[in-house]
Amino acid sequence: MSDGSGIPTMRGLFAGVFQNPDDLLSFRTLVAKTLGTLISSSSGLSVGRGGPFTQIMAMIGYLISKIPIFRRANFGQANYNFIRAAVAAGVTSGFGSPVGAVLFSIEATAKHYEIKCLWEGIICSSFALLVFRITPVLKSVLSGLAAGLYCKLMVGLRFIQITLFTKLGLAKPSLKRRIIHVVSICVITATITFSLGVLRISDRLMVNELFRDHSLSFPQWNHISDLPQTALIVYILMKFTITLLPCGAPISCGVFGPIFTTGAAIGRLYGEILLRYWSPAQSPATYAVVGAAGFAGSVTQTVSTAVIVFELTGQLSHMLPVMISCIVAYFVSSMITPSFYDIVAEWAGMKSVCYDVNEYILGRKLAKDHMSIVPVIFTRETTYDEAIQALGCIRRYDLEIGIARFIAVNRPRITETKNQKVAKQIEHLVSKVLDIDKRKIMAVEDLSLLNSEEKNASSTANMLELGPPFSPFEFTSIPVQSYIPQVGEEVNLHIVHRVASMSNWTQVYVVSLGKLLGVIQLDASLLSLRSESSPVRPI
Repeated sequence: MSDGSGIPTMRGLFAGVFQNPDDLLSFRTLVAKTLGTLISSSSGLSVGRGGPFTQIMAMIGYLISKIPIFRRANFGQANYNFIRAAVAAGVTSGFGSPVGAVLFSIEATAKHYEIKCLWEGIICSSFALLVFRITPVLKSVLSGLAAGLYCKLMVGLRFIQITLFTKLGLAKPSLKRRIIHVVSICVITATITFSLGVLRISDRLMVNELFRDHSLSFPQWNHISDLPQTALIVYILMKFTITLLPCGAPISCGVFGPIFTTGAAIGRLYGEILLRYWSPAQSPATYAVVGAAGFAGSVTQTVSTAVIVFELTGQLSHMLPVMISCIVAYFVSSMITPSFYDIVAEWAGMKSVCYDVNEYILGRKLAKDHMSIVPVIFTRETTYDEAIQALGCIRRYDLEIGIARFIAVNRPRITETKNQKVAKQIEHLVSKVLDIDKRKIMAVEDLSLLNSEEKNASSTANMLELGPPFSPFEFTSIPVQSYIPQVGEEVNLHIVHRVASMSNWTQVYVVSLGKLLGVIQLDASLLSLRSESSPVRPI
């Protein structure tokens, strides 16, 4: 929960992958994520802080929403608004760009966004900027093309890494292998950065150096070569290597900062080459700005990177080349490979939020085509995941009758319970229900076990031990939706997925004339639909 970049996790949360976000956004995860980010950043690894900051701020926003003055009865859309605003503040804390951070958080984490949440994110980002006091052409098409190829190269090298780990038997995670993985990354990074002092410079200082309109001034450049072009080539190759190593490792790390710096270095290299052999109209610093925007936009596949660049540089004189570079980088990268965040989400098992399913395929499917039949027979071997599907399709009367009959059979065990008040209430319930069952009366008063006079369900004294295969269970920990979404059997599947994505649903019930037919698991439905290809339409 606390390793990797936080943006894929937030994308999965807003897509409804996590029905109960308590573990994902708990205080324990907050402490682990914060310590992991501090350790990975201070260790000298080439990692960013933008992604981890988003998850850290989201956890803070979630915990704030549980304060009594902000608390809601159930976890719902109001809580997600807190988290969306917190994600924007987290991006601001990493980049110092409030408006660009809001746009970036929308592009990177959400497929659907409520406009009313926009001003909340802007206000939250502005306050984050004030509290933390964050201060601050590779001609367009060429920059975008190179950025897209760079992103594809990263994916290819990661595939080689996974293949190598599989052959060595290191693909299956274990504590020992995770430790070896992290230690090996630290050793390799330390060896490279020790031999090249320029790599020990922070990304922020390096970006400021590359964006300055004068020759490279750091003395570490001369340790590599007197020629700036040669020094930049070596820096780009080594920076790319140490940036690739932490990707996919079990540590808290981001990628935006190192990628932004690498893009600035490539743009600066292009400008220095033009300056040496030609007489360009722009300085090498201009190409560094355009290159940084293009490369960052290609990896994240977000056009809002241009807004972040505008706010970081404080000038709009390079608006046209920066915008063209980001747009071309976005299209080239999207045609070659998914975004970095989609790839990391797929590694984490959140395949349903990785790619968009073709709308033509969704439009030809109906809800009944992708539903699973709800089990109507329960045995001792029925799992909780199977039984939870019965919520909303079994009458309360029938459920209480079944519980009472089971208790009647196991009456000797129940009377031995230590809590005499609970035992007396159960005896009263059994006598009532059995009396009603004998008289064949269909109406029954509210005799729910959950309406006990003692409502302290979290106490272990109130839990009933009914014997195997049952065990003590806290009913307050069951993640139950307050509203069970339902659709008709003839509803278009595209409409189902669009509404579910906007409402953060994980499953939808399919009904016909009030009768439950089945349930659609949205995650499994999207995975099955991706195997189908869109047919060629006749001209």
